[in-house]
Amino acid sequence: MGALKENVKIFVINAGSSSIKSQLLDASRLFDKDNGLLWHGQVNFHDGGQADFTSSPTGQADKHFTVAATDAESGYRKLFSEIIQSDGPLASIDEIKAVGHRVVHGGDKYHSPTVVDDLVLSDLAGYITLAPTHEEANIRGIQIARTVFTEAMQIAVFDTGFHHTMPESSVVFAGPYSWFEEDKIRRFGFHGVSHRYCSHQAAILLKRDLKDMRLITCHIGNGGSLCAIKDGASIMTTMGYTPLDGLVMGNRSGAIDPGLIVDLIDTGKYTAKSLSNVLNNESGLKGISGISNDMRQVLEASQNGSRRASLAVEIYVNSLASNIAALVPRLGRLDALVFTGGIGENCAPVREAVCAQLGFLGCFIDEKSNNDASEKVRSGVHQDISTEIAQVRTLVVKTNEELAIARDCLPFLK
Repeated sequence: MGALKENVKIFVINAGSSSIKSQLLDASRLFDKDNGLLWHGQVNFHDGGQADFTSSPTGQADKHFTVAATDAESGYRKLFSEIIQSDGPLASIDEIKAVGHRVVHGGDKYHSPTVVDDLVLSDLAGYITLAPTHEEANIRGIQIARTVFTEAMQIAVFDTGFHHTMPESSVVFAGPYSWFEEDKIRRFGFHGVSHRYCSHQAAILLKRDLKDMRLITCHIGNGGSLCAIKDGASIMTTMGYTPLDGLVMGNRSGAIDPGLIVDLIDTGKYTAKSLSNVLNNESGLKGISGISNDMRQVLEASQNGSRRASLAVEIYVNSLASNIAALVPRLGRLDALVFTGGIGENCAPVREAVCAQLGFLGCFIDEKSNNDASEKVRSGVHQDISTEIAQVRTLVVKTNEELAIARDCLPFLK
């Protein structure tokens, strides 16, 4: 492949269930120490049509302010305006040659990074029902970016793509085989960009060859999933056909008895649509605690004596620990347990409580290292928080989905 032209920039958009993160990077420096980062920004949405906005040009002071953001489109518009204004990080908007988009669902068709055209957008719209809190926002971001960055390629990088290596025994549900064969119903898995990136960082931190490692990566934020990674490939993950499956999460129930869903609809109390809203938006930490989907607020309420908040934390930790343990037989052995995501990186009490249940695996963490890890990881330094006698290394890794997406865009620019 040929060399990059000068002043080639990649703009990355990463929409989550409650936030939009974005980075502007110099394409020629993606493997430098600073990863070529020129600017990053984030919008965190809150109830009431407000959002907290952060704009962070590299080498300059961060700007923090609250904006009116009643929907994802207004958030995207605000992000875009920060980098194209006269005193922004670009000499010209034409420097952006690629806009990389994290797209949650690629279905059975899209596994590799893909240049988006009208046909791809039409296909992605068919997956909205499989990832209702994300896919529509992802598509809207691509649509808006096409109108702003008219000369740039729009490149989709799929969360489901990393899990395409899972064996049939991991992807087929225990219903009629025709579901899989004819209806294309299968386990897709999500958070793949993060799981892939963090597995590589774990190997670097431990100075091991990823192709000879057995890992469980724990991406836990408002949404959450685990991934069993053998020799660099995903072999099982806790999210399934949709992001609702698996772990207890901030707003989502995670795995529950399917018979319960049938009964709740049969009683007439819920329609399929209204029950989907409850399971996706009013369950998990928020539903149990009655306080918030934010682990920080739930932990604070627990410490202040709230019984339901304490119950929510206990159920969350039990879900995480038991699902970790359930993945180990698929790997044969476990070399490292990797925490990442908003909770995984920043919440020492959750890491401590989970690892306390996993001593039978040889997973032991140092209290001081665990308590100090979050601050160090925020500065970009991954941490090994294991004790000397631990048979399984426990790591805290700062995920960087935006960098992973930018690197996936690079081959399209050469």
